[in-house]
Amino acid sequence: MSALGRREWTGRWQDCYHRWDDDEQVGNVKAFCSVANFMDDLNDDNANLYWPNFKAAPWHLQCIVRVDGEMTKLNFWPHKAKAQVDYRKVQEGWGNVNELIASIFSTDEEEEFDVIE
Repeated sequence: MSALGRREWTGRWQDCYHRWDDDEQVGNVKAFCSVANFMDDLNDDNANLYWPNFKAAPWHLQCIVRVDGEMTKLNFWPHKAKAQVDYRKVQEGWGNVNELIASIFSTDEEEEFDVIE
């Protein structure tokens, strides 16, 4: 852990903040591992998730992603099944979070080609 409290993602759901007596939060942090793996798969096994300040906010994870050509933060609150790209609306529920991730790591741009007349 760095002096600022940054800690790298362990890949273990048990390390995510949640209330042990809340079945919904336990289910959410377990599901987050699949979401993190999905993100790794889309990003060539290099999602680089981390807790920016584990001591002060163990419920908040981040990674840096490219959105519209700009590097920005992708924020996660695994125990609440929420995610957000900086300065955009928070997405709630793993289906919406997966759609957000797919939209970042997959481009819908068509390849340019020369038209032959």
